Amino acid sequence: MDAINVNVAGIGAGLFAATYTAYHVYVGLTGPLASLPGPTWSKFTGLPVVYHIHRGTRMYFLHDLHKRYGPIVRVTPNEVSISDPKAAKEIHKFRSEYLKTQFYEDASFDEAQNVFTTADPVYHAEWRKLFAKSVSQSNLITFQPLIQKYVDILIRQRERERREQGYVDLVKWFKSFTSDVTGELSVGSSLGMLETGEGDWSKTRHLPCFPFSTLRGVSTRLNSVAKAYIDDYRARVAAGGAGSTTTTILLDRALETQAREKGSISEHEILSNAVILMLAGTDTTANTLAYMLWLLFKFPDIKAQLDEEIDEARLPGKPGIEDLAKLKYLDYFMLEVMRLYGAAPGPLQRKVPKGGRDICGYFVPAGMTVSPLGFSISRDPVVYPEPDTFNPDRWADATTAMKEADFSFGGGTRICLGMHIANLEMKMVVVAFLRSSLSDAQLAYGINGASDNWPTENFPGGRVAFLLSHNNLMWC
Repeated sequence: MDAINVNVAGIGAGLFAATYTAYHVYVGLTGPLASLPGPTWSKFTGLPVVYHIHRGTRMYFLHDLHKRYGPIVRVTPNEVSISDPKAAKEIHKFRSEYLKTQFYEDASFDEAQNVFTTADPVYHAEWRKLFAKSVSQSNLITFQPLIQKYVDILIRQRERERREQGYVDLVKWFKSFTSDVTGELSVGSSLGMLETGEGDWSKTRHLPCFPFSTLRGVSTRLNSVAKAYIDDYRARVAAGGAGSTTTTILLDRALETQAREKGSISEHEILSNAVILMLAGTDTTANTLAYMLWLLFKFPDIKAQLDEEIDEARLPGKPGIEDLAKLKYLDYFMLEVMRLYGAAPGPLQRKVPKGGRDICGYFVPAGMTVSPLGFSISRDPVVYPEPDTFNPDRWADATTAMKEADFSFGGGTRICLGMHIANLEMKMVVVAFLRSSLSDAQLAYGINGASDNWPTENFPGGRVAFLLSHNNLMWC
């Protein structure tokens, strides 16, 4: 009897597995996305995409699929990748009905929402309004003295390191610089990384690399670090000390609103938004700065043109925003760096709204995920002739199509809140570097073994040192 029962159970399990498989094969072959271009496996599984996420090569993998299949490609049973700039613009336009997907909700540190992860447009609008004045172009003058302080420390410390050991680890110093600036702007306190040359890594080691699924596991430690800084800032403001004269992106307005409108903002919300600001403004800007310096050494003619522009501008020792605005070729250089090596080259996932939408000649039903791929959009050969060529001069006569295809900071209402601050940081650092004794350094090792494809999506084991030396070949 036992043998019969086991046999029946085995048959039942086999039938269930067969039915389950047949159902998904049927749906994959006949479902609403069945007619879309894409590899056969995408009808049944997303495992190849997951594999490349963990390798840090997703953007290259998806880009190759677009080269083969065109501007719209099915990449999983429920996700479509988009490389068409016009379609991307429609998806990310202001007041877009395409909302963020569950992927972003999973990026939350705890149950509290924040301005980055929320899919709720009303909640996002409320918090964006809190940030709006602080992060506006017109308010940059408020933050420039603070950024200048850390630029001066950055240059001084890098020159010291070169004298002492013969080379400079630029990535280390850029991460220290952006961590200190972002810490000051988000929670009112520097992390102290530039001054010591090492920094308080007991705090920064809690800042995790993506993918986002790792974030919840460190939320308790990370939030405790942010809370300590916020409590300290509150105490300084209450005492009329340093905190009362320090302007932050978030805390001043959030704490003022919290005090004025009881129950309007929770402590968890302040923590969650402070932490996401620290994360969003650190590695992104540091990595882009590393690319900028790498490209300056890779293309000495471009570096010489920037040197000439800076000399002709006759900038003061500490140039102001109006002084930096004169450097048009530097603007072109930065735009081209971010086109090819932007900090957000991966898919920006959105959910198709009710009723479905026609995209690139195909109907995509409601609830499906559409993912404009920044890496491919910025290499569209129609918009950017010879797209793989690094050419800052293309931006001297930038077309409307070029500007609209620029998703280096995202797009629409969900565009990066700190983009003006990030641009100012990068411009100040590049100018200071070119005017320092480090400007005659040589590229010692390159990025990722002298490869042109330094991964810009973070993944385990993906940290790469970028070293410069004077007549010393270094390795990492």
